Amino acid sequence: MTEKEAGKSSHPKAKEVELAKQGVQRSAGMILTKLVKFFSSRGGCDNALMLIQYSAKIAVWLFLRTKRDSVANRLIALSALISDYRIMARVTDFFPLYISSIHTLTNPPKSNFSRLVNSLQSISMMLFYPFERLYWLGGHGIIPMEKETIGKVALLSVRFWAFWVVLNFLRLGQSYHELMGRKQHCLTQSKSDAGAMQKELEEIDGQVTVWKRSLVNNLAYLPLTLHWSIPNNVFPDVAVGIFGTIAGISSAMNRW
Repeated sequence: MTEKEAGKSSHPKAKEVELAKQGVQRSAGMILTKLVKFFSSRGGCDNALMLIQYSAKIAVWLFLRTKRDSVANRLIALSALISDYRIMARVTDFFPLYISSIHTLTNPPKSNFSRLVNSLQSISMMLFYPFERLYWLGGHGIIPMEKETIGKVALLSVRFWAFWVVLNFLRLGQSYHELMGRKQHCLTQSKSDAGAMQKELEEIDGQVTVWKRSLVNNLAYLPLTLHWSIPNNVFPDVAVGIFGTIAGISSAMNRW
């Protein structure tokens, strides 16, 4: 092979390498952009902390089984600290949540079923938030409260949350019914523009994917909220870690 021929044969390879390098750079840039967007939002930061909080409980269980108690105790302290911080950070959500809930109550959906579910969910959150803050403030001695009263307030707050989670299954069921209705309508109507139909079907499929993650999230929260709502139950802490981690991952995937 002549030098000229060798140059010609190596040129396509060099071009392929350059294109591959550009593809990697674009992918890295997209991931970095998404990470910045994720952690720039309060919800994204809370999501990341949630994953650390609950995965730490799983790690604690593993370390205790291997007799590494000192490491386990440090992780228990970390998980408790993150939990405390997350409750404190949610104080800023109080007024936006109330404004959103009032807006939902005063501007309900047209469907009677959706109106009922959305209204009950809004009311449950409007009750959950103040009770959670009272419990947190009382637990830190900021508001004078008896220990027994703090426990009752905490129980009330999480029961309102559990009620919201149960109602959310109804809302998710309604959402799925609407998505399938849209898909069926799209498939049966006669459209001359196949591209527009394909675009709409892809949009619906994307929303179904989000719906599935939301369902997993709700399924993970159900045993957690029931566990916290029932005093003196035997739900193991490692199970709390597993379900909390599942809820955190599904939420992060939707947020991503």
